[in-house]
Amino acid sequence: MITFLLAPLLILVLVLYRHQLYSSWTKWIQNIKIIIGMRSYKATFEMVAQRASPVVATIGRQVFVHVHSPEHVQIVLNSPHCLEKATQYRFLRVNRGLFAAPVHLWKPERKALMPSFGPAMLAGFVDVFNEKSGLFVELMGEYLGVERDFVVDIGRCFFDIIYKTAYGVDFDLQRTPEGEKYVKCQDECLGLLSRRIHKPWLHLEFFYRFTSAYRREKTNGRHEKRDRRDRECHAT
Repeated sequence: MITFLLAPLLILVLVLYRHQLYSSWTKWIQNIKIIIGMRSYKATFEMVAQRASPVVATIGRQVFVHVHSPEHVQIVLNSPHCLEKATQYRFLRVNRGLFAAPVHLWKPERKALMPSFGPAMLAGFVDVFNEKSGLFVELMGEYLGVERDFVVDIGRCFFDIIYKTAYGVDFDLQRTPEGEKYVKCQDECLGLLSRRIHKPWLHLEFFYRFTSAYRREKTNGRHEKRDRRDRECHAT
């Protein structure tokens, strides 16, 4: 019982100690340290944008360095030491996908992937871009002179283009109710992901599985199959 009561205090002491330790390591970064607890991505980006790059931010026991100047971004993107994904990418549960795959999976295959992003391939999609963007402009004409939030409309156009180019299927999401469902589903998933990232106590899968967020994610994401794929991915 005493151990159970002292555990939170011990965790707090360790977090504060590590934060002090990291602060001594990052004196070369002349910025105010941002301690993030329950903030959203929007609030985080706003705080980072108010300071000169690079900016130190801490989430629980982890320290992150945010860069937003072109010069710093170029250094990071060209560095061989910045290839591995952060541990938070595992929250996406798509560890074999291009966006979140660990470096040992995507690095050997990146030469094979390069043609997929080359000018020749993109040129073949120009007709789709023109078709879908033209439809977007046509549909937006209905709201001429009317105040409207176009985020959902832009999202439907985005998904319309992705499915037509990447998968070769045309769902016509800009003119069907399904398009709005896709956008809302994406927003909900990103919201769940953002809240989990900014709440360090939810980084542990054991605790996260007791939350309503996990139950909501499980309803949409079929956790069991994805968890099994993730374990196989890390085992290889």
